Amino acid sequence: MKLGALAIYIVLIQIGYLFNSFALSFLPMILMGFTSMKILEKSNLSFLKLVNINKNLLLFALVGSIALIRTNYIGISFVMSAIQVINLILFIYCFTLICNVEMKRNDANSYRVIITYLLTPFLLLAVTNFVLYFLGISLTQSQLGEESGTYQAILLSYIGIDITRVEFPLAGGLNNYASYVGAVFMINIALIMMLEKKSNLLRASAVVFFITLLLIDTRSSIIYPLLILLCLYLIRNKRRLSKGLKFVSLFVVVGPLLFTVLLPLVSSLPGFEFLERGDNDLQTGNARFFIWLFAFAEFMSFKPIHIFGWGDYGHFGSGVSKNWTSMFQGWANSEYKTPHNTMLSLIFDYGYIGLILYISVIWQSIERLRYIWDKKPIVAKSLYTFVLYNIITGVTEVLGGFYFPNYILLFYMVTIIINVQYYLLKRQENVDKLVLLPNL
Repeated sequence: MKLGALAIYIVLIQIGYLFNSFALSFLPMILMGFTSMKILEKSNLSFLKLVNINKNLLLFALVGSIALIRTNYIGISFVMSAIQVINLILFIYCFTLICNVEMKRNDANSYRVIITYLLTPFLLLAVTNFVLYFLGISLTQSQLGEESGTYQAILLSYIGIDITRVEFPLAGGLNNYASYVGAVFMINIALIMMLEKKSNLLRASAVVFFITLLLIDTRSSIIYPLLILLCLYLIRNKRRLSKGLKFVSLFVVVGPLLFTVLLPLVSSLPGFEFLERGDNDLQTGNARFFIWLFAFAEFMSFKPIHIFGWGDYGHFGSGVSKNWTSMFQGWANSEYKTPHNTMLSLIFDYGYIGLILYISVIWQSIERLRYIWDKKPIVAKSLYTFVLYNIITGVTEVLGGFYFPNYILLFYMVTIIINVQYYLLKRQENVDKLVLLPNL
């Protein structure tokens, strides 16, 4: 296996957190640094070019890094926050170098970067989870409440399999794990749909990811990918994406309002009862609507701190989360439970500045995907599914910060692949223009 993919896998297993080891927290930093040095031998990408390629993303990462340093989570030291920030910076730097070298070297099949350096590390993580689960090894604290009967695997029960939802050893929470497994499963299937020659690796990874999602039993992480893949199938032959599609990024803001209106309507329709875990579960967004009311109340009157936010776990630092702690009775760390919405969480942590930067990253990604669409259709279409998934899933989950660390790394990875592919195509376009200029 290539060194870069192995390094990413080590980062994903969050080894320092798993073993509660300060020393092991440096391992991702060392691996990323070593990998970067090896790649620099083959890359002519200067640091300034790297910054220019990822300008919007780096601004968002800067705001996120400041929030990590200002964390409100009791027990996380300044040094641990600083290590997390350095690991993030090295990850962005290293992954950009990997994409630049690999996509230049294999320009005709640049989509292989997605398979080798994105899907493969997440597949290894999923397989590791299965191995540890079957061996009965648990490495992280359970996030489930005491009323275990609530956590039956609903979807599997409809085909006669009666088990409780599986909390995998390296998952760090059901929604955490499901959020990024659902995303990579969708990208995986999108590649299978578009590639003429289907590799056994893609087939195997699709099966592993799908079984994982069924065992976790998070409904949105199965339903959203299937709906988005249907949309991709319907537009698969389009030569260009509509210019107005970039406004989809604003769904980050209006999404909670639409869900508040639409979910009660959907829950009243016949045929959707199979998605409910209990009374009014679907109608109230699994109690998310009540949480959002408390969170929105904080922002009804402006305060200067709303501009930059309270820092990481801002909902706790602001004191607002105490209003919904009782809803998570029996859950681990219930006082830190998030507002279950990306927009609200970003404002609590990064302020309005952070929210604007987050939307600008998505806006730019869609614009660049429009440019890539007819030139590198496999890259563009497979990653376009992620952009949609990120926006829609972010309505009911917190995806913009480091609460789901592997998901935010996936967000950075997808954005970097889009940025590097755009940069390489633009550079080639400029070269072609120079060649066509008449000699004076």
